[in-house]
Amino acid sequence: MRTALLAALALLLPRLSDARDARVTATTRTTIYIDAGTADGLVAGRVWTSTVAGAARELRVVAAASHSAVVELAGPLPAVGTAITLPADLAPPPAPAALRPPPAVIPAWRGDPSVMKQVRRAADAGDEAPPTAARSTDRVRGEIALSAYVAGDAGETSTSWQDLALSSQLEVISGPWQYDHVLEAHLVGAPDVFYAPLQHASARLDVYLLRLAYAPAGARYAASLGRQPGAPLGELGSVDGGRARLVLGGGADLTVFGGVRPSDDLGLTRGPRAGADLGWSYVRGPGVRARADLGVAVDARGGALDRLQSAGSLSLARGGTYLRGDAVVDLADDAAGQGSRLTRASALARVRTGRLATTVQGGYDRPFLDHALAAALGDLTDLRLGPRTFGEIDTRYALRGGLEVGALARGAWGDDVWSGYGEVRAVLARLPWSFDVAPHAVVGTLTDEVGVRAGVHVPVLRWQLGLGGSVDRVTAGVATAWAGLGRVSASRSFLTRWRTSLAVEAAAGDGPPRVVGFALLAYRLGE
Repeated sequence: MRTALLAALALLLPRLSDARDARVTATTRTTIYIDAGTADGLVAGRVWTSTVAGAARELRVVAAASHSAVVELAGPLPAVGTAITLPADLAPPPAPAALRPPPAVIPAWRGDPSVMKQVRRAADAGDEAPPTAARSTDRVRGEIALSAYVAGDAGETSTSWQDLALSSQLEVISGPWQYDHVLEAHLVGAPDVFYAPLQHASARLDVYLLRLAYAPAGARYAASLGRQPGAPLGELGSVDGGRARLVLGGGADLTVFGGVRPSDDLGLTRGPRAGADLGWSYVRGPGVRARADLGVAVDARGGALDRLQSAGSLSLARGGTYLRGDAVVDLADDAAGQGSRLTRASALARVRTGRLATTVQGGYDRPFLDHALAAALGDLTDLRLGPRTFGEIDTRYALRGGLEVGALARGAWGDDVWSGYGEVRAVLARLPWSFDVAPHAVVGTLTDEVGVRAGVHVPVLRWQLGLGGSVDRVTAGVATAWAGLGRVSASRSFLTRWRTSLAVEAAAGDGPPRVVGFALLAYRLGE
């Protein structure tokens, strides 16, 4: 009771002593949090001059909630508890506004949704993304997972992030019918002081895939409805609508789609999207496969053409060799005023001979800025999205005794900025444990870096325990800093269908120390 009373007095005293003063409650590297917001008359974009720690400073509100605001100011930041004089002409609005949190920071170990992996694997194999034909047996399979991601700065900034998610992956097949989805429901907390988790939380539903398909056995046609890849040619994007596929004979097939395009944050839009893909497949025996696709997609916005793109791809798999090339040509002007041009071209070659495996890839990328994305970016439409050329070579050699050695070199350049990355690595895997180490280096226009990372995975009491970390020396201009990262992870399966994963990371370097935690509990359905 005494603690609660003291906390209440601590919150009330600043307002009782001076109704036009606010207090600094937390700081980041470039902003401060104050205990005044829209209920006091502050709105995003408000600029005023106040005396802070004895000096006149200009302050600008970046974002505001009902009783807190994020304020930007140049120069040294005031300490927590410093009084900030508010403008004299503030008038509280009739209704408080809610502080909208930025997108959540997604931990690296969560990876892509499984549907994205399915589409990518299908593209690498030269096959159409599922469904391609009716299955011979009925089945239900999937997984439901509950995960929690929490991160916080351990320094004076005291900033934290939270993301609680419930994800569902499901596939149901009954005769010619198939239903599948990949969904994630999130409760995301805005960056805030660590002692107020989920204070400005917002709910979000991410729909990666939601589809009902019909493909009769032995039929030359198939159809599907929902959110799905528009065509076997992944460059044509996804669509909220319908898709139909017709087998033409001789290995040829035609796919048409229409509906609206999902927005960049996976929300719903009113922008129509339609297109078609003409494909040809060739199979000869178990080891030779080829696939060619040529397609077009049209996007509209506000009754006008927003994007008109044509794309093509060609892939060939034979034994241990896989080759693929693709290109995208945009035939409409983008929001930056750039006309018809080649916006992407890439090629990949993967060759495996005995114990040696080598992958070489490269390409050219000039992003297309459509008007819908430009409207979402607002003042950031002047962001330069210039051309970029990239290349990579990755080679691995498996020695005896479970030891594999390899090297990787990657580079990208464009707009007078270039960067390169290289590493050599060794992986020793002897069931049920493994060890890996990889010295690496980064060179480029903006920064140079030299470091090493290592990790080990061992079984401990039915758990698979992982220990890893990295140390890097970073040079930017004339400044040099050290950065370190440590990770502890554990995972296991239990009771036939259950699995769990836990991980904790701690990072320190040029900035406040940061701690990240992740936990997952999942249940497998069906097969």
